[in-house]
Amino acid sequence: YLFVAVGGCVLAVVTMGIYSALLFTSTFVFILLVCSVDPRSIHVWVFGIQMLWQTFWHLLIQYREYYLHESISIR
Repeated sequence: YLFVAVGGCVLAVVTMGIYSALLFTSTFVFILLVCSVDPRSIHVWVFGIQMLWQTFWHLLIQYREYYLHESISIR
């Protein structure tokens, strides 16, 4: 499993470049939540963190597009 995990990380960095940090950040937060939150309330925490993460990126894109007038890549 260790070799598969390392190979997956290498593949993510090679194919996604700097954007792989988004994948690793969300994975790290998920693992942190699973290890630290009570199993009875994990669904609420995971849902809340996922919604906060998604909302943050949507607001950042809107800020850059409308207030800074930067062109946004649709990648």
